[in-house]
Amino acid sequence: SVWRVSDVHAIKLGAEVRALDAEYDYSNIVEGDPAASSRIDLEPDGTSFAAYAAYRARLATTVVTELGLRWDRQTHTDDDQVSPRFNVVWKPAPRSEIRLAAGRFRMRNGRRQQPAHAWVAARREASGHERRLR
Repeated sequence: SVWRVSDVHAIKLGAEVRALDAEYDYSNIVEGDPAASSRIDLEPDGTSFAAYAAYRARLATTVVTELGLRWDRQTHTDDDQVSPRFNVVWKPAPRSEIRLAAGRFRMRNGRRQQPAHAWVAARREASGHERRLR
């Protein structure tokens, strides 16, 4: 949800809770050597919690910045992740916007991907120019 403190300042807050569960059944069969064969059954489950907060400020009529932070936790692995983000938008003309963004982002593997508790982390910087035709 967004809370507008004034025409210049806004705060965004949010949270998420999800139940997680998966089943994996792996076999490694070595022909001619049954003793070297193995079998693994995994059934990870737990809960994923997330919360985020962002502060948006209009520094001028043409410049807006946003500073944010996201926290994630998974009970089945006792993992915590903190992901900071920063964005700035400059409108040099009425129909043009130049955007710059930087942050650390983490994405959990899907339930069907192995290992389900693994996180893919990335540091990302991006920029872009948008010009509306009308």
